[in-house]
Amino acid sequence: LKDATAIAVLLADGTKRTFGNEPKQQFLALQDRVGALYDAKRFTEALPVADEMVELARGPLAGSISYLAGALANRAELQRLLQLPLEAAASLREVVPLMQQAFGANHPNTRQTLRNLGNALADAAEFEEALVVFRDLLERTERAAPKTMEHASDLAGVAAIGARVGSAHFRESERMFRAAIANASGVDGAGLSVARWWRMLGDLNERA
Repeated sequence: LKDATAIAVLLADGTKRTFGNEPKQQFLALQDRVGALYDAKRFTEALPVADEMVELARGPLAGSISYLAGALANRAELQRLLQLPLEAAASLREVVPLMQQAFGANHPNTRQTLRNLGNALADAAEFEEALVVFRDLLERTERAAPKTMEHASDLAGVAAIGARVGSAHFRESERMFRAAIANASGVDGAGLSVARWWRMLGDLNERA
C-alpha cells in the first residue's frame, strides 16, 4: 500500500503537469489509469488512484453528481475486490442518494447500487443492516419490476439475509423463498436459481 500511494502521488503530479489545473481533464486521466490497472488486476495500485478521483470530485468538481457517483462506485468496486467490504459499504452508502437524485428512487441504477450495498454489508457480516437494505431494495423492485427474475432474486436476497440474522426471521425467510420460487418458476433459464433456492429453503427448515 505504501508503494501504491507513492505511485498515486506521482501520477497525480504528472497529471497536473500534463493538464495544468483543469480538474475535469485530471479526473479523466486518473479514470483511464484506474481502468488500466483494473484490467491488469493491479487492484492495490488502483485503489489510491481511485481515492484521488474521489478527492477531485469532492473538491474542484464538487456539485457534479456524475463525477462523485462514478468515483465512489469505482472505489467501492476496488474495495470489494480487495476484500474490504466495510470500506466498500461506506463508499456505496454515499452513492445511493446520488443515484436517487440523478435517476430516481426506483431506477435500475439505484436498485443495483442498493443491491451492491446489501451484498457488501453481508460480506462484512453486518447482517441486520444488510437486511434493512435488501427490504428497501425489494420494495423498490416490487414497484418497478414485479413478477420478474430480478424481483425473484431480490425476494431470495431478503430470505437469505434474514436467515443469517437469526431464528426470529425464519418464518419471513421461508415465505420469501417460496415467493421467489413461485415468481421464477415460469422464467426461462431460472432453473439453477430455483434449485438453489429450494436447497436453501430445505436448509432453513432443518434449522427451524
